[in-house]
Amino acid sequence: MASPRTADYILTIPNTKSKTYDLLGWLLISIHLIILIIILILSANYEDRKWAGFGVALAIIFFLFEILFRKKKSNFSAIRACLAYLPVIWIFRFNYYIPGIISLLLSILYFISKREFRVYISEDQIRFPSFPVKSFKWAELNNLVLKDGLLTIDFKNNKLIQQAIDENSPVNEQEFNEFCRQHLKK
Repeated sequence: MASPRTADYILTIPNTKSKTYDLLGWLLISIHLIILIIILILSANYEDRKWAGFGVALAIIFFLFEILFRKKKSNFSAIRACLAYLPVIWIFRFNYYIPGIISLLLSILYFISKREFRVYISEDQIRFPSFPVKSFKWAELNNLVLKDGLLTIDFKNNKLIQQAIDENSPVNEQEFNEFCRQHLKK
């Protein structure tokens, strides 16, 4: 099974919808925070107000941390952090199971959508970053070629996948194509 350690080539596919996913993440967090602020203001229960205040304060701290200290290559994301803990507050503190589970599912979809898309190509197989990840054996392919930053996977069953790869992927196209030709002959 090809993995980052055993792959001969790793090609990164740019996530062209990343900004849209971030916008949806912001929308989801805004809905959380609006409801938490309403609970903070209107609830007569001290414990509920305390937890609502905690949720709002933690979100503010995450966003301030990201704005003030975030580096370009940092893996920290305030959106990810908030989407990780806010559903937990709804489920385990407020016992709002339906909104909490829906929020948790939307958060999981956000995490899946925002992952890095990488194609791993090894001597035994090609792993393509769909959901779930698909693995293809060389025997299933007619051709696999990289030309002008466009990866083309041509299957024997007439299926075709074409994806632009990240321009920062350090791959020599000529060497890559020769590697693929060698494995397609087997």
